[in-house]
Amino acid sequence: DIKIVIVNPHHVNKSKELEDNSPTKSDYKDAKVIADLIRNGKYSEPKLPAMEYAELRILMNFREKVMVSLNQVKARVHNWFDRYFPEYLSVFKDWEGKTSLMTMRQFPTPEEIVSTGARGVLA
Repeated sequence: DIKIVIVNPHHVNKSKELEDNSPTKSDYKDAKVIADLIRNGKYSEPKLPAMEYAELRILMNFREKVMVSLNQVKARVHNWFDRYFPEYLSVFKDWEGKTSLMTMRQFPTPEEIVSTGARGVLA
């Protein structure tokens, strides 16, 4: 049975400097300092969540990534409107609304609205 422990990286760094008064890094030196900290009981034990909470944490992390992606897509849409269809957001305050989305499906560019004409758009 292997016990898993966590050693604070800040403590490792400070202990390394105290050991030989040098901030140099090497794998051998790191391993030695970490082993000394563990031997002296200067570690913490990870608190692993129960199965339900572990799954919930995974879902929350996934949701966070999805929300970041969604916000990036929304920013791209706003950028597209600003570049190619600047008047659109003054006509439709909420570009995600039902009427706005239907209009975008029918007339994806300003040129299509101009070529259709006002009566054609309203029909």
